Amino acid sequence: IFTATWTRFVISDDAGATWREVTVAPDPPDTSLRQFVIAVSPSYATDRTVLLGTRQGDIYRSDGGGEADTWEAISNVGARVRSLVPSPEFSATGEIYAATEAGVRHSLDGGVTWKATGPQGTAHLAVSPDYPTDGTAFAGTAGGVFVTRDGGGRWVPVAVATGTAVERVEAIAAID
Repeated sequence: IFTATWTRFVISDDAGATWREVTVAPDPPDTSLRQFVIAVSPSYATDRTVLLGTRQGDIYRSDGGGEADTWEAISNVGARVRSLVPSPEFSATGEIYAATEAGVRHSLDGGVTWKATGPQGTAHLAVSPDYPTDGTAFAGTAGGVFVTRDGGGRWVPVAVATGTAVERVEAIAAID
């Protein structure tokens, strides 16, 4: 199990009975506040890849199961990271989205480089389980839900059922 606090990344190898702190990188200057967000490769069992995003916009990657001394700072997305969501075929394509306070970012190289895409002020993201064939991802924002059906090229608001209100989305998930 991986979990994070505002300042630390911790791992449990025994279903939560015990925990150990793992150092990802030295604390940033003037603060230990990181507010890590975690993404695990859909192929973790074989590639052992874990990614972390931070309040400072840093992206860290471990190809060693998140263990100490396996972390590398690979990029900075320029704004606080709220969520990281890999494509179901991340291990083959390197495709991943980051929701930041400045909007959605999209990477095709495992998080090394990022392109701005999608609505501003994004809080959370979800990709379709069929993303490799349908290119569908959703962004939940303070202004509602947005969808792309072309791999992040164009985002449009999602219409909601009559009589409902979707505002300030705090969580989002996609199913078949």
